[in-house]
Amino acid sequence: MSTTNSFLKSGNLVSMVAAFTIIAELLYLAIFGLNSVYSIVSLTLISLIFMQGIVAFIFYYTALKSILMLIDVPIGLLIEAIAIYFLFLHKFLGLELILIGYISEPIAGTVLFKYFYKTNRIYSLMFFIGAIVFTLGLPLYVFNVPYVAIIGDIVKIFGLLKLRKCI
Repeated sequence: MSTTNSFLKSGNLVSMVAAFTIIAELLYLAIFGLNSVYSIVSLTLISLIFMQGIVAFIFYYTALKSILMLIDVPIGLLIEAIAIYFLFLHKFLGLELILIGYISEPIAGTVLFKYFYKTNRIYSLMFFIGAIVFTLGLPLYVFNVPYVAIIGDIVKIFGLLKLRKCI
């Protein structure tokens, strides 16, 4: 296995773990309501997702050396760090910043999409479309409509699982 494939496989694994952690957080908020985002359970899950995002970025960037990823992801992660700070202060601004920070996911995902598209078009599309649907579904939580983000994340997970076999 090449070094690139090794880093891609590691990034894929971290992304899958993060996606399952995201599902846990999305379900928690769907069950207990948006105000539960300030609970220790939610803050812990969000902090874990943030840390997993850093690790996944390191693996993917090391594998693909993408300038787009190098510019986009650290900005998104910085916004997420600030968002988490505000969430710990029980400020709604934290949620608003998370929505802004997550815009970087599909942007950075284009790099992975283009890389994997050569190998498997269907699963790379599932991953990418899932990430977009997930991101677009996040604001709907304000209207108590959690299903769009949850379905998007599930589609993304399925794409990631299938792409793992292509690495």
